[in-house]
Amino acid sequence: MGDIRSTYSDYERYYLKSDFADSIRIDEPQGWDDDDFQLDRHDTYHGMFTNLTSDLKFTGEAKEYIISAYAIGGINANCRLTKKVLRDIDGELKWVERYSVLADHQERVIKGDILTIKFNGNKLADILKSYETDAFEIERLDSIDGKNLVPFIKNKVNLKGRSIVDRGEATFNAPAEYLPQFSGLQVVTPLTTIISQGPDRHSLIYIGEYDDGELTEDHVIFAKTQDENLKPTEITLDYDINFHMDNVEVWWKLEIVHAKWNATYATFDEVDVDILATKTVGVDGITGMKGHFSYKGQYKATLEWNDILFIKWSFGDEHFRLRFLETDPRSFYEISSVEYYEESVGLDFAFVHDVVERLLYIITGEQDLLYSKYFGRDNHPRINYVENGFGGLIGMISGFWLRAFNPTSENYKSLTISLQDIFNDLMAVFNIGIGIESNVLSERVRIEDLKYFYQPEVVVKLPYPVGSNQSIEKMDPDLFFSGGSFGYEISGDYEDKNGLDEPNVNSNFVFPIKRTDNKYVQKSKTRADERGAELTRRKPEIFYADEDTPRDASNWFLDLKKTDGQNYEQIEWIDRLDEEPTDIHSPETWRSFLFTPLQMMFRHGWIFRAGMEPYLDKYIRHTYAKGNSNVSTQFIGKKKYSEETDVLTSDIDRSRFLPETDEIEHVVTDELMDLVLGTTKRTVNGEEEDIPNYYFKMEYVKDGEIRRGYLLNLKPKGKGKWIFQRANENLI
Repeated sequence: MGDIRSTYSDYERYYLKSDFADSIRIDEPQGWDDDDFQLDRHDTYHGMFTNLTSDLKFTGEAKEYIISAYAIGGINANCRLTKKVLRDIDGELKWVERYSVLADHQERVIKGDILTIKFNGNKLADILKSYETDAFEIERLDSIDGKNLVPFIKNKVNLKGRSIVDRGEATFNAPAEYLPQFSGLQVVTPLTTIISQGPDRHSLIYIGEYDDGELTEDHVIFAKTQDENLKPTEITLDYDINFHMDNVEVWWKLEIVHAKWNATYATFDEVDVDILATKTVGVDGITGMKGHFSYKGQYKATLEWNDILFIKWSFGDEHFRLRFLETDPRSFYEISSVEYYEESVGLDFAFVHDVVERLLYIITGEQDLLYSKYFGRDNHPRINYVENGFGGLIGMISGFWLRAFNPTSENYKSLTISLQDIFNDLMAVFNIGIGIESNVLSERVRIEDLKYFYQPEVVVKLPYPVGSNQSIEKMDPDLFFSGGSFGYEISGDYEDKNGLDEPNVNSNFVFPIKRTDNKYVQKSKTRADERGAELTRRKPEIFYADEDTPRDASNWFLDLKKTDGQNYEQIEWIDRLDEEPTDIHSPETWRSFLFTPLQMMFRHGWIFRAGMEPYLDKYIRHTYAKGNSNVSTQFIGKKKYSEETDVLTSDIDRSRFLPETDEIEHVVTDELMDLVLGTTKRTVNGEEEDIPNYYFKMEYVKDGEIRRGYLLNLKPKGKGKWIFQRANENLI
């Protein structure tokens, strides 16, 4: 248009609405007909974003309204321009929103009676992009622009804890004459790779007397002498001892000894002795007391505070030689320990929904900018979700919260994370999508299962066929992958090598596609390894107030359910699985099976399967895992898989699209634009809602062939340019 309209249209209406005044109806702004509006699907988040960046001109009341909004609220003032059109809906004429955009006060120019200003399609998206990499403590009480925030309400969880096992081994592989000639008590247990007590090494144990000999750190397999706050430890010692005994003239004895410190007499007293072998003088002198010997078995004990475990030889000869020869079978010790630790009651945690919501509140100063039926729960304090979503009871807990730090403590730090990190973590673990949607006269972030943004039905059909001269077909190389990696960026950071029982670390797979070097990688900074969480939980502030742990700054996901009281607790295997997990220590206390790398792979499968439709009879093969890949789980109604299982490609969820795109020219009429920007009712998490039509499949005819695809980009101006991701119509 060349002029600003001075009369209202009978079919279109325009409104301005600011934070500080009621909305007003205005004339159509100059420049609206020349807008460069487009719909664009985000490459990473998959939500549809609108762009409208033309300069619009205003006079009179509209001009003064915009000036007043800036005078009160400054550059951050929200001033929204909305266009509505009159449409026949089910036989009734209604005003329907066509566009809603926000003023960019940085782009304002006033010349004479005319105010020129640029409007953007997704102001919220621009704000989030500006601060997405900044990490915030979620309990802070002010927004980034100094606005006072209501206190963050944490929830309470009871953690029964994870039974964790430490394993270590030692091997004799020494030359001849490993020991000098001697007589009396000798303790020859070597150091093992296992820690001797909690995080402390052998060198820290007490050195004391035992019988007529001295015990040093080199003699003890396992010691529980450092911390009386630790609960009893269940010890399992697997041994395979092979040796030669030469020149023995009297007797010798091999024993496993469990001893306890006697403070009164300053010595260790025997609690239990397991005699492996006793050799004495025979009828013919020394027969049977020398030669090659082998002992293999298992010894179990429960060690209390100030208990130790060691192996000893006793000899009654001043001249003998004990040999461990390289040519002999090696002597081998493996020890495993299980610490008992009491349940933690009432630890602080936050729901995933509330963490994201709080970050948005901190960045914008506005509450309730998140809407997510996937992460929503039916008892949310302000948003009325009718039921718990799949991730509605997924919580997050920090290292300091695991250690029950008091918020008033000098060393306390709240759960801290950036918006970029939590978005990335949720996409990696749950395969969600993120969009921006209108909410009354505002905007909000929408997070759902990624399939929400790729609805299976066709609701838009382009009325006119297009020919080859109006279209371009392309392959999408970004949807071909030769392999994948799933898991967690920093899990498995234990002080020793005994965390191999932990499944939630990383797993790698190779796919049937060979002619690409693309890898499908999904890694989360938020952790799910219960071993790491448990080691952290066992350092509570009450006993270790001044001690740092290497995981204090880490965050963990929790899979929760409601208890009978006000608190929550972790789910049990029976809540999600058909049978108890196998090939993992203490399956009854393992509760994070929802977060394993294999389950992450399954949730992402329908995306990377897009390029593998010709290879449905091939396998996705497991290659390497940094963690326990033997553990097997069977989710309710699903097949049983171990983490290292090779998975048939056809067992992965069917992809909703193909690695192909169509770019076509097709005129965009008002009626067609209404349909694209319209909505279709569908039930999501027990509640009917209006889902934008641009998240559904669209149908078009190309060279006489009916095709369907998901909209990637639409520029309605002129001839109309559409880009579609081809839909997968293969029903297998």
